[in-house]
Amino acid sequence: MDATIGAGYFRDEVKFITLLGVPLKNFTSSPFTNLTDLERLTIHNSDLEDFPDVSNNTVLERLDLSRNKISFDSDTYESIKLPYSLTHVNLVENEIAWIPRDLFSGTNISFL
Repeated sequence: MDATIGAGYFRDEVKFITLLGVPLKNFTSSPFTNLTDLERLTIHNSDLEDFPDVSNNTVLERLDLSRNKISFDSDTYESIKLPYSLTHVNLVENEIAWIPRDLFSGTNISFL
């Protein structure tokens, strides 16, 4: 059974979130939108299929989405905005065959 995580699930002042092996496929809504203090987000080995919306997380530095089922479809892709503060991204062991050209533009990534 998949876990349900949506808006309001986390306290607004949270700085670090780590979800390891939680059975997720996607989110019921954007659970990270109001988390403006979030610095690190790890969703690892959770069968996640959709790239989470972290566009409002203006202090997010590290995003680890490794060992999930994330993919991008060139026919249905909608632009994803990543925060400038992002310096580390881990997308290892997903189902990514195509990466949008603009995915990492406007960021400060030094480790991918």
